[in-house]
Amino acid sequence: MGAPGFRIQKFAENVGNARILAIGPTGNVCDGGVAMLMAEVTTAVQHNLPIKIVILRNNSLSEVRFEQQDLGNPTYGCDLVPIDFVAFAKACGADGFCCSTAAEVRPAITAALRTSKAAIVEAIVDPEEPPAKPEDVQANRRGVPR
Repeated sequence: MGAPGFRIQKFAENVGNARILAIGPTGNVCDGGVAMLMAEVTTAVQHNLPIKIVILRNNSLSEVRFEQQDLGNPTYGCDLVPIDFVAFAKACGADGFCCSTAAEVRPAITAALRTSKAAIVEAIVDPEEPPAKPEDVQANRRGVPR
């Protein structure tokens, strides 16, 4: 989910009911992007699509915030109201899991992959950690065997 777009219906056309992990263009899905397109989760539930979404939650539009800082501008309009994505998932009829420490990541993702329903994994991350730049992600992918 995010600015370039996340469309559950498009995924459904491409992969049917196969399990997938929804990720953004830089390899992650952040809370700001999800907040813009949260209704897509109801589409997954309505059509029984067992998609899995991992959300990096830092209550900030951190990509925008760090870009503003890099340009020497004051930070403006980047703080998000905290959203409980686990509660949101459950309210939509999906499953929700949360992890806030490294030790909780594997159990949360394992639980999400085991459910037959759509699921959200909310990963609480440090808002002061700068996001990876797309060119850095691409460079890292070239060096990693698939």
